[in-house]
Amino acid sequence: LAGDFSSVVSKAKKQIEKGAHIIDVNMGVPGEDEASLMKRAVLELQKNTKAILCIDSSDALALEEGLKHFHGRAILNSVDGNEKKLQSFLPIAKKYGAMIIGLALDDRGVETKAKERLEISKKIIRIAKKYNIPKQDIIIDGLTLTVGAQQKFAMEALETVRLVKQELNCLTTLGLSNISHGVPQRHLLNNTFLAMALSYGLDFPMMDPSLESTREIIAAAEFLLGRDVGGKNYVNISS
Repeated sequence: LAGDFSSVVSKAKKQIEKGAHIIDVNMGVPGEDEASLMKRAVLELQKNTKAILCIDSSDALALEEGLKHFHGRAILNSVDGNEKKLQSFLPIAKKYGAMIIGLALDDRGVETKAKERLEISKKIIRIAKKYNIPKQDIIIDGLTLTVGAQQKFAMEALETVRLVKQELNCLTTLGLSNISHGVPQRHLLNNTFLAMALSYGLDFPMMDPSLESTREIIAAAEFLLGRDVGGKNYVNISS
């Protein structure tokens, strides 16, 4: 709010140093002009880093300001199965050539089964096609809920990832730390959930890259899953 974005740049640099490929940028501050904050953040980040940016907002003006000032292909985070939101955000994504994170969520809320989340994902893809946005540009978020309060839905997120990969052949993401919110030994749950999710086909974990144990799990899983041919990345992280 004081106009000093050094902490934003510093956090982004630290994440990149630890292996982050994409930086999520969220400038939602109650009562402030989010669009102008987003513009400033994007300008500062691309001046000081070479990271891909994920412009994260529920405000259409803030999304457009972020995408407009990023010199490259960004990711719009996010749309969901709400038609009004799709009609508002998809034209912005198309205008700036952005990829899209699609939440497997609609007016029924988050407590849905994997097959219902799959149908919402199909709807997002179907409507995006009307704006000439191909499914290859859509990353489906299977929705991670905290296991402490909604234990029966933990596996629904993983099953959503599996179904989306199997039936839609789309890229997938999950918010890793959501699984352990309010639960002791969060790193243990996060890491176990990550390993399971990767085996279900997860492409983009939203995670804290500073934890060495988490990076090791990714390297090991990619080696086992055949994504790291010859184990080069695994050997590098193990040495």
